[in-house]
Amino acid sequence: HDWYSGATILSAVEPLAQDEAHIQLTNKIVEESTHLSKLFKGECHFVDCYFGEDNSISLNSEDKENTNRARHYAKLSEYCREASVENSNIHLELDLPEDAIIRTAEEIDPELVILGTSGRINMLFDLTSHTSGQIIDKVNCDLLVMKPDNFMSLIH
Repeated sequence: HDWYSGATILSAVEPLAQDEAHIQLTNKIVEESTHLSKLFKGECHFVDCYFGEDNSISLNSEDKENTNRARHYAKLSEYCREASVENSNIHLELDLPEDAIIRTAEEIDPELVILGTSGRINMLFDLTSHTSGQIIDKVNCDLLVMKPDNFMSLIH
């Protein structure tokens, strides 16, 4: 993808993260994606996913799924409001993160996808074995993987 004025940026976020590291990383991703979308006079999109209930063990799976979706959507809407991003640019999927990101990228054809890495082991390991590693060759655009502020690489 060539970059141009009006570029589309898709950012994968975790609006319901509960630990400080993931909250900070989500905030950092939102800040960077809104900054870049303003810089390129483009459009910022957020993708999040949620999990439904296993129908084999839950009688009220549809109610639980709707409640889970509503929680994600409400929190994601807060991020959009704070970042001056339209709610129409929310992509909320009942799926695994890598599948939701790939499908959304195929739908909106962004110039850039932004992901976060937890840095639990090291960034190289994360890129080859987790969500970012699974999508790196499947999106037709640039990919920016952001790390938390306290990221500590084990490779020196």
